[in-house]
Amino acid sequence: MINDIDSHKSFWTLRVEVKEKAKNAGGCTIFGNHFGNHDQGIKGTFYYSQANEH
Repeated sequence: MINDIDSHKSFWTLRVEVKEKAKNAGGCTIFGNHFGNHDQGIKGTFYYSQANEH
């Protein structure tokens, strides 16, 4: 739940995975510093809303 996230932390750990039993298991490619077309770290923007606001 969103209330479980400590928004005052200076950093968070984000885990991205492909489950072993997924239909297309085999890997997940993420490009960051010195890889791909952009020499920068991975940046993310996240939005959320309460479940009852839809």
